[in-house]
Amino acid sequence: MNQIDSEDERFQTRYIDYLPARHQHKAESNSEENISKLKNKLNTSNEIHGNSDPRKAHLEPIVVMKLEGNDGYVIVAGSHRYQAYLLSNEEVSKGNAKRKVIPVHVFLGTEDEALLYSHQQDTKPNLPKDQNQLNTSAWIMVYGDNSALKELTRKEQATILDIKPNTLRKMVTAKNGLNNKAGKYYPNWKDQVRAMNNPSFEDEAINQEYDVVSYGLGKFMNEIYQDTFRQDKAKTKDLILRILEELDVKPEELAADAEDVECDF
Repeated sequence: MNQIDSEDERFQTRYIDYLPARHQHKAESNSEENISKLKNKLNTSNEIHGNSDPRKAHLEPIVVMKLEGNDGYVIVAGSHRYQAYLLSNEEVSKGNAKRKVIPVHVFLGTEDEALLYSHQQDTKPNLPKDQNQLNTSAWIMVYGDNSALKELTRKEQATILDIKPNTLRKMVTAKNGLNNKAGKYYPNWKDQVRAMNNPSFEDEAINQEYDVVSYGLGKFMNEIYQDTFRQDKAKTKDLILRILEELDVKPEELAADAEDVECDF
């Protein structure tokens, strides 16, 4: 496991950070839930087979790739499975050996082929991408002239990317327009189209950043009300820091200001 470079995310094609704010939280929650299910599957496999050694329980092989200049292997498909193994190791009883070896398949091909493979794997069962994620992943490959798509017809490209032919046509149009005008690139293809058709899109994009803050703060207050965060101080602290970062407020400055404020709670 220590030969896998999980920090290199070049083949991770869910692109949660590029989703609209209202979809980000759901995507993050789905990922966390899927990792938890996979971890529980490892534990259940131990119980069913009566394995005293937790290292004997495995999930489907992770797909990895060896890249030039990288000492380890990069994950092409199976990031959630790898995270589940890490969590399972953390829960191993004291004194028991932790899992050091997991099954993998080594991907033999180009980086573009690996990127396309990753995109396709995330359309399978377990935790498929939603359409926003599929479109964003497809747009990044279209804009980047992914060589694995070049010999395919437009119809074949749409099929293999699992997007509508009309959506692919719009992406190609946006890419050609971007190349001709030398405009700003946006990783979300709908933003790209809007930017090309709306000169004031940049100002609107800034407003969308404030919407992210409002959404995060609103959700935080809602979950506080539902008592969700009261048992999870780490999650509470992380969200507060994220909100402060979006507002460009340093925690130490806020703490200094708070010392001068009288409060009943």
